[in-house]
Amino acid sequence: MLLFALLLAGCDVGEKEEPSPPPVETADPLPKLPKRWSRHANPELGFAIGVPPRWSADDRSRSSLFRSADRLVAVSVSADRTEGGLAVPIEEFARRVTKALPDLERLRAERPRPFRARYDAAAVTATARSREGVPQRLLVVVERRAPFATYTAVVAANAKQGAGAHRDEVLRMLRSLRGRRPS
Repeated sequence: MLLFALLLAGCDVGEKEEPSPPPVETADPLPKLPKRWSRHANPELGFAIGVPPRWSADDRSRSSLFRSADRLVAVSVSADRTEGGLAVPIEEFARRVTKALPDLERLRAERPRPFRARYDAAAVTATARSREGVPQRLLVVVERRAPFATYTAVVAANAKQGAGAHRDEVLRMLRSLRGRRPS
């Protein structure tokens, strides 16, 4: 009986484990960018990204908008830091975002597929027409920096005029996205 009592005493019966503190978000450094590219940070949303030369950057309340100098390509980047946004699988998140894009007609989207990026990522490619009838090529990329944020980039390119010339720039830009603690 004494042996049983000694064993029981050493088993921490009834004691609760202290929960581990939540992880602290730090800034991931941007990768080495090509010559003449600039670094753009949105401190409110908590991300930084490389921007090609002559592209414009405009921070808005819930996203940052980047446009090529010829205005044939626009890239919108946002961050979702809610529990709900972090709970949805990235493939499903990308599918939902694509389906919910406003002001488009005849939207045809492919299935989500993996996207090579710093964080776990999925992409959906699609085609559509703007309300004005301009054919659009779309790319929706969702990157998950668990447990902090889900970043969404929506790329819209004019499919009628040579927007394919920006393809490599856009991919490099999306792959440069890095998270940081929002201000």
